Amino acid sequence: MKKKILLLFIFCVNITFALDNKLVVIIPSYNNTRWYQRNLASVFLQKYDNYRVIYIDDASEDDTYNLVKNYINTHSMQGRVTLIKNETNCGAMANWYHAVRMCADDEIIVSLDGDDWFFNEHVLERIAREYENTDTWMTYGSFISYPEGEVGFAQQIPEWVIDQQAYRRFKFVSTHLRTFYAWLFKKIDISDFYYKNKEFLPMVCDQALMFPMLEMAANHAHFISDILYVYNRSNPLSDEKVDLLLSYNCKTVIRKRTVYKKYEQ
Repeated sequence: MKKKILLLFIFCVNITFALDNKLVVIIPSYNNTRWYQRNLASVFLQKYDNYRVIYIDDASEDDTYNLVKNYINTHSMQGRVTLIKNETNCGAMANWYHAVRMCADDEIIVSLDGDDWFFNEHVLERIAREYENTDTWMTYGSFISYPEGEVGFAQQIPEWVIDQQAYRRFKFVSTHLRTFYAWLFKKIDISDFYYKNKEFLPMVCDQALMFPMLEMAANHAHFISDILYVYNRSNPLSDEKVDLLLSYNCKTVIRKRTVYKKYEQ
C-alpha cells in the first residue's frame, strides 16, 4: 500500500513539474488569411494549458490582422494572446529578435510560422515533458510537409558534429519544431542577426538563430523524433520561392560567421 501511495505521489509531482514549464508560442505572420484559422486552432486546441502566444502581423497587405483579432476574440483568448500589428514590414528575423525580448528568461519559446500548424493537440504537452529534463535547453524536430504528407528532414545531429562544433559545416537538420529557452536566445549577439549595414537578415532566420544556440547548447540540444509540426509547402511566400539567390546568399553569410563557444551554466 505504501509503495502504491509513493508511486502515485511521484506521478503527481511529475505532472505538476511539467505544468510549471511556461511555454510561449511565437507566431510571425504575413498575408495569411488563408491559413490563420488552421494555425490558431492548432494552438488553442492544445491539451497543455500553461502557455501564452505572441502573434506578430508583419504589416500584412491583406486582412490577416483583423481576421486574427476577431478569431482570438471569438474564442475568448484575449488573455492568452498578445497580438502585435507592425506598421511597416520588418521581416521574420527582426520580429523574432523583438518577440523573444518580450519573454522572461525561464520561458520556453515554441516557434510556429503563421502559415503552418501543430500536428495534433498534444504538441505542447510533448514539449513540456521534454523540458522536465533540466538537461534540455533547446529541441528540434520533427515535421511532415503539407500537402504531400511526407516526413521532413529533421534528424539527430551526429556526435562528431557536436564534439567539433561543426554545425555550420554540416547540412541543416535542426528544423521544425524548434523550441528553446529565452535566456539562450538572448545570448546571441545582435550582429549575428544582421545581413548588411546593420539591417536584419531578410531570409533564413531559422539558421541564424539555431546555429549559435546549437553551438552554445551542445548536448543540451535534444532531437525529438515524434511528428509535432506541419510545414506548409503550398505557400508561395516561402523564402526559396520568393528569391532563391538571396536565400542562398543569406545562408552563405550565416555559415561563415564565428562559431560560439559552448556555454557553461
